[in-house]
Parts: sequence; structure tokens; C-alpha cells
Amino acid sequence: MGYMNPFTSEHEMFRKTVKDFVEREIKPNGDHWEEVGEVPREIFQKLGELGILGARYDEKYGGSGRDFWYTLILCEELAKSNYIGAAVSILMQCEMCTAAIHEEGSEELKEQYLGPAIKGELLGCLGVTEPSIGSDVGSIRTSARREGDSFVINGAKTFITNGSIADYVLLAARTGGKGTGGVSLIIIPTSTPGFSVSRKLRKMGVHSSATAELSFE
Repeated sequence: MGYMNPFTSEHEMFRKTVKDFVEREIKPNGDHWEEVGEVPREIFQKLGELGILGARYDEKYGGSGRDFWYTLILCEELAKSNYIGAAVSILMQCEMCTAAIHEEGSEELKEQYLGPAIKGELLGCLGVTEPSIGSDVGSIRTSARREGDSFVINGAKTFITNGSIADYVLLAARTGGKGTGGVSLIIIPTSTPGFSVSRKLRKMGVHSSATAELSFE
């Protein structure tokens, strides 16, 4: 069976856009970002202006409506920068904390969070990992109890990429019984009273992916 190349000329144009961005913005600044422990907000805004953050998302929300090969290209070219911390931080913004909103979120949530995230104006993170259970989703202890039109949320998350720079958390919290079936995703603005960044974590490497412990009270 012969090999079929999945990449079209449009894919390669996108690859060049990402490659040029890596050469122009990431490589000259990567060492400094590693020292300060985060990628500047303006980088996400520049990525948004180039259409990189929303390549595979619906045009209705500011994306380009392309296929998943665009995400693969983005991963490949970001990895070639040799600054994996920056790569992880960017991929958190355009995949991990936005994909579920794009696939399952209400129109209201897509307009309020997905659109601005695609533009790089609103930064997000994914709150899954917990101090005592790691990334075992079925054992999540952070609780969300409905009270009227709101949720009362208590718990903690750790090793959260972009946790210290995020404007919102796509939070995995227990709203029902045991196991993964009792877990829901809830969007929490980081301006919400009771939310705090407990501490920014210093790691052995990939320092520019701002990693933090989060508290919900």
C-alpha cells in the first residue's frame, strides 16, 4: 500500500505561518520566557491575529474551520522551537481549554469564552489534576454543589498549565456520584470570589509553561 500525503498546499501555507512565527517570536525570546516562567499575553494575541489559535474551530466564533491536520502541523512546528514550555502553553490555549467548549458548550459560552480565546484576548487553563489523586478523573474530589442558579465550589488543583496567567478555568468538578460519570466541566472566571492561585510551581524544566496550584473556596 502506498503512502498518501494528507497535506495540501493550504496546509503547507499554514505550516509556513507557524514556522515564521516560531523563528520571529519564540526562538529569540524563549530563554527570557524560561527565566520569568511564562509566555507574555501579547504572544497569544499575535497568534490570534494570525489565525493560529482557532485554525480548526468554527468560523462563526472566529476560527478558520479547518481540519485536525492543522493542529498536528502546529504541534510539529512548535516542537521544533526547542522551547517546549512555550509550546505547551500555546497548545493549552488553542486545544486543551477550548476544545470542549467548542464541542459541547452552549452558544452563550462559545460567544463569551471561545471567541475571545481564539483571538488570544482571554487566556484559559484546564483544571483536572489534583494534589492527592493526580489526573485520575474518576477520583476527582473538587466538588460543585448547585445552589439556586449558581454552584458552590470547593477543592484544589495542581500542576495546572497556564494556571497563573489564565482568565478562566475549565474546571473538572464532581457534581454527581462516584466515577467519571459524576464529573462535570464548569467554566470559572479567575475573578470569581473564592478563587485564588495558591502558588506558582517551579519545575525542573519547561519553565515558560506557567504552572500553578489553584484553590476554590
